[in-house]
Amino acid sequence: MKAFLGSSLLVLALFCAAELSAGFGEGYGAYCKAPASFKEGLFEIYYPPKHVAPGPDPSVTQVVAQVAKQLSPEEYAHAKEELARRSKELAEAEKRVNKLKEEFDEEALEYAEMRYKQAKSKHDEVNSKIKSHDLWVEEQKNKAKKKAEKPKVKETHQAETEKYFRLRNVMRNATTAVTMMHFLGDNAVTNHFPWPDASIKVYVVNDKAVYKKLKTKRPFICPVENICMDKSGKEMLVYVDEKLTNNFQAAFNYMVCGKAFDEFMELVTVKDGAGDVVRVGYCANAANLNVVTTVDGDYDLPVLEEKKLFLASQMIDPSAIDSRERCLYYLRQAKAFTKPLIDLGDSEFTTFLKNAKGGNSRMRRNFEPIRLPKEWGDGFDTFCMRLHEQAFLPLTKSK
Repeated sequence: MKAFLGSSLLVLALFCAAELSAGFGEGYGAYCKAPASFKEGLFEIYYPPKHVAPGPDPSVTQVVAQVAKQLSPEEYAHAKEELARRSKELAEAEKRVNKLKEEFDEEALEYAEMRYKQAKSKHDEVNSKIKSHDLWVEEQKNKAKKKAEKPKVKETHQAETEKYFRLRNVMRNATTAVTMMHFLGDNAVTNHFPWPDASIKVYVVNDKAVYKKLKTKRPFICPVENICMDKSGKEMLVYVDEKLTNNFQAAFNYMVCGKAFDEFMELVTVKDGAGDVVRVGYCANAANLNVVTTVDGDYDLPVLEEKKLFLASQMIDPSAIDSRERCLYYLRQAKAFTKPLIDLGDSEFTTFLKNAKGGNSRMRRNFEPIRLPKEWGDGFDTFCMRLHEQAFLPLTKSK
């Protein structure tokens, strides 16, 4: 990780201000007594060496069965008659070839062999048709038999956890995501605490009951339910299974960027200085998160419904999010709300964050120093008025 020392060593300043706590280590040790581990970027990760994955082992070569196809009774009868005729033709063609070989008749033999190949091709074609029908009949019998039997246990195989969930890549990409956060160009941040690599411990579990027992309380608004942090911000508990692999990277990035964002705000101003919508929207944009991740799988929608959209005022001062659907709406609208601020550029956006105070209740005043592009108006009220049409409505249309 020496390549990251110019930036990521200093980036870890963002995690330094948190107080120490017992963390997840003790409870995790009881769950996994001999975990595998490695260090990558900002993280030291522990995980069960094996994961029970669904389906057959992909490393085992599977035999492809012949395709089964049904024939009507008339087609089957005609095929049987044709097979008998083709078999007779093939036998005669073979007999003719053998006879000419004995007579050393090269000229006639060449033609006879051609006729033999044609006869064999037609014979094999009709024979294959009959076999595929017989296979179809057999499959129907087996299906009927299985319905009467007790359901079998689903097939599984033992997979290497690190490779199955690409844990090393996830840690590497999350390190990059944090180092790319906009405000890290500010010397007051990057020169504050030069932390070393492997400073965040990550504990991976693949047992829902264990995760629910060990997890900490979630933030007020959080689209990631399968990952949590301890009070120190230096330990993460992660639940992952095969249903969560598509958005695991984005969810992990969101939680890490969220912690970095909180530490930055505490370092340069006061807690909750930028407000919930900016925090959620900025971190989701940085992490490229667009779904709500849960221990039961990802909650996603292709598009939002206009009648269910939050108003700008509800985004700025949200009440409790009581469902995953509402959380998904808040997530996507927060990304759209924050995108114009991010587009101001690193310097302008960082200045906005450093001047932000009072969280949700001071959003209007925090907007005063911002020089918004013309399409967003000349102040907070115009910005909010245009949000619905320019930022929120596009979320209701498929791309």
